[in-house]
Order: sequence, then structure tokens, then C-alpha cells
Amino acid sequence: MTGSALYSRHLSQNHSILDFSDPHIVACWAACIFGFFLLLRKSNLVPDKADEFRPDFQFVRSDIKWHPEAMLISCLGSKVNQYKERVVKLPLVAIPDSPLCPCKAYEALCKNLPNDDSLPVFLTIKNRKIQCFTYHHLQDFIKRSVAAIGLDPSKNVGHF
Repeated sequence: MTGSALYSRHLSQNHSILDFSDPHIVACWAACIFGFFLLLRKSNLVPDKADEFRPDFQFVRSDIKWHPEAMLISCLGSKVNQYKERVVKLPLVAIPDSPLCPCKAYEALCKNLPNDDSLPVFLTIKNRKIQCFTYHHLQDFIKRSVAAIGLDPSKNVGHF
């Protein structure tokens, strides 16, 4: 299935209508921001199913060195490192006063959900239990977000 990419203007429009008091929305937003700025596949961010989480492929909290002005993310597998030959260090810098600031998105994620270094970066709460955020969660969020800003979800499949 081919579709249109999501652009910064789409993300900015979404930011203004999201409920950031909901930890699930905070996790969805952070995953989208990471995917957008790091140019990663969704499979690098989240597993297909919660029990399929792979710390050698998706991020755990210890892969991220956070500072309010920047983050350095250690990535073992990606589009440019498919054979996991080395750890690639990916920088994300703060974008002050922007709703798309990756440092603010990650900080909000850590404040809303547990941040043990061994846990997946992207978590959600379901039935009062913390679980790994999945591809389904991310795809559902993208489809709903795209529809909320007046775009056709069938044509905007969430390519970052």
C-alpha cells in the first residue's frame, strides 16, 4: 500500500487538538516525533505485538541519553544498519518553542509512564497495566490523527 507522507504541518495541526493528559496519547505522540525526525521504520520504534518486543531492534530507555537541549539515541538496527554491524548514534536536538520538539515529547513520555532503563521506550497503559506500545497502537493513532485534521486516512498511511 502506498500513501502520502506525514509532514511537519500535519504534526503541528495534530498537536493542537491532542489531549496530552492521556498517557497513551503522550506515547503515541513521542513515537511519531521519533519516527519523523529519525527517519525510522515503525518496526524500529514498536513491535507488531507486545510479546514480540526485541530490545536489540526496538529502543529501550537505556538507549537514550537525554538532556533538555538534546538526546543521543543508540540504534543497533535501522534502514542504514540492517545487519547490525555497529551501533549508530542518532542525535535529536531540542526545537525551542515548537510543538514538534523531540526533547519535550520524550520528557513528557518519561513523566507520564515509567522510565526504568530496561523497559521499552514506548509504553502504554491498558486496563491499568503497563504494556509495550505496538504497531497497532501507532497505526491506529496515525489514522485517527490524520482523519481529525481532515485528511483521508486511507491515503495517508503514516510514512514519516
